[in-house]
Amino acid sequence: MAQAWLREVEETQLDSVGEWSEGITAMNFFCPPEMQWNFARIATNLAQTDLQLAAIAVGPLQHLLVHAGEDWIGSVESKALESDKFRRMLDGVYGTESISSSVLDRLDDLRDQLSDYLDDAAIERAQQHRIDCERGSLARLKEIQRRRAVERSGLDE
Repeated sequence: MAQAWLREVEETQLDSVGEWSEGITAMNFFCPPEMQWNFARIATNLAQTDLQLAAIAVGPLQHLLVHAGEDWIGSVESKALESDKFRRMLDGVYGTESISSSVLDRLDDLRDQLSDYLDDAAIERAQQHRIDCERGSLARLKEIQRRRAVERSGLDE
């Protein structure tokens, strides 16, 4: 799953979203933090490009830090201390206004140790891909809600 998503991230044009990206976006919102953490670790191990690392950072990892950062920052720190690649991936986490200040301070301490940063263009492309994925997911959720409302109104008659 992680490998297919990473390949799709590399191959997908801006303003389009593939099936794997839709699935990972849904995972971010509906799966438990443990699954997000495991996915982020596995995907980081498999990632081969700055774009792939940035996609992990702005997607699964950032979502985890925003919604469960206090519970998971210790695991992030441990993994970053044992893996230069994982620590480098943290450079792509950008939604810092949504991350608690205590988690952000610890994240910044890890990023201060970087000497090799992700390519800015890769981070920007990954950010746009995430936005496109979330827009697409929101549109699909609204369509499901609309269909359910129509079905319910038919049942109520």
